[in-house]
Amino acid sequence: MNRRQFVASLGAAGLAAGCRFKGDAKQIPPVGSLGANDFAHGHRLRSGGLGEPTRERHVEVAIVGGGIAGLGCAWQLERKGMRGFELFELEREIGGNSRSGKSAVGGHPLGAHYLPIPSSDLLHVRELLAELGVLKGDPTAERPEYDEAYLCAAPQERLLAGGVWHEGLLPDSWIPPAERVQVERFHARMEELKLARGSDGRMAFAFPMRESSNDPVWTDLDKISMRAWMQREGFVGQELAFHANYACRDDFGTTWDDVSAWAGIHYFAARRGKAINAEDDAYLVRPEGNAWLARGLAARLGDRVRTGKMAFAMQTKNDKPSVDILDTATGLTERIRAERVVWASPIYPLRHVWRDMPADAVDAAKEFSHAPWVVANLELSRHPADRPGAPLSWDNVLRESRALGYVVANHQVPRVLEGPLHLTWYMACVQDDPVTERMRLQAATREEIAELVLSDLEQAHPDIRSCCTRLDVWRWGHAMVRPTVGFLWHSRREWFERRTGRILFAHSDLSGMSLFEEALSHGVRAADSILAG
Repeated sequence: MNRRQFVASLGAAGLAAGCRFKGDAKQIPPVGSLGANDFAHGHRLRSGGLGEPTRERHVEVAIVGGGIAGLGCAWQLERKGMRGFELFELEREIGGNSRSGKSAVGGHPLGAHYLPIPSSDLLHVRELLAELGVLKGDPTAERPEYDEAYLCAAPQERLLAGGVWHEGLLPDSWIPPAERVQVERFHARMEELKLARGSDGRMAFAFPMRESSNDPVWTDLDKISMRAWMQREGFVGQELAFHANYACRDDFGTTWDDVSAWAGIHYFAARRGKAINAEDDAYLVRPEGNAWLARGLAARLGDRVRTGKMAFAMQTKNDKPSVDILDTATGLTERIRAERVVWASPIYPLRHVWRDMPADAVDAAKEFSHAPWVVANLELSRHPADRPGAPLSWDNVLRESRALGYVVANHQVPRVLEGPLHLTWYMACVQDDPVTERMRLQAATREEIAELVLSDLEQAHPDIRSCCTRLDVWRWGHAMVRPTVGFLWHSRREWFERRTGRILFAHSDLSGMSLFEEALSHGVRAADSILAG
């Protein structure tokens, strides 16, 4: 797949109305970067050849992966008094897809960028927020108070449709009168499903998802797509279709044709957060996205978090696991002998690392797939010209785009009306299968992707090029696990979650949904298993 094919394929997909590759570098900010995870070292896992480690040492618990699950495991061990662990992370920064960058305007996200206020059953999330001073008072309260600096400032969301900005993402001002009854019924149905329970007494759609009902009345929804369920329920309006498909692309990096209906409904029906000083299911946001949560989890871990360290081999001998670690800066290797190992990284590289991987695990791992994404961060010297209608919001979605729109990273920061802005633009790569999309991303230049970003944003801001002073691109080859039809309740996904013994697993992959709440729950669960002996 060459670069021109990349541009042609995304342009043909209708990224923006009339979008064409112009090839004029003068129209693209000359300043910017093309970033990604450490592809070079990650791809070395496939070729092998790293040899035997040059030294060996013992660690009580080795945690592989510095995303939210790995940090959550370490955080729980630390606060329960266990100190004999080390966390190994390939990248130079912790956080996984909750990492951030920094520009002249301020911090900005490279991936995950918000957290809905948690319901009372997500106690560990609430305890973390209380520890960070964001949740005030009792974490178990039904309606706690949150620090106003973290609650998403108004205006929160808008949709560009018909050349006009409308308030909200499913706005009455845009929905045809004939479809409004359907929209009202859709909202009512989701409110019903928020309260629905199975014959086992559990909530039909819960956080963490393993606490959801096992009743086939609900789990059988995993056998059909979100699109099929919407049609079965009579939700056939054009705007409802866009909204449901957008939700699937936004949270799962996958279209509603492939997303499990159970996962699609979970998006709307599982969150029940309440607060004294905010609307239900309000968002907690910061300029740097969810990086503040990753840093909060790591705050007390010190030098037990070791970055630039790649786990390239894992095995069990004499009932004692070991992990071989490469220092990516020096090229030195070491073997870590541990009492317990927690694999808190995605599932996809596991078959290249786990030397004595059981056949059942090999088969289960084949069922996981991951969505590629592109994130672009734009520095603007001033507010760009805007289309009429609703004012600039935190989340800004373009109806006639294959991308997901953009958030204003510095929306939470007091600023003058004409001051500089930082926009973070997102696109889930869904035109073809994930492998093909990853190849395209790897082949593309920063200039080609920047042209697509700017062409897309010109729909909303015709003079975006004249005020964009820097444009950085970040590629996620495996941004998030895909909850495809049948994967959540009718696959071998749970093999890794059920695993006991010396090697444990903790990652949002295990839930089939790349969500902060799921990642933290798996990290805490693994830590609790270790602490229980």
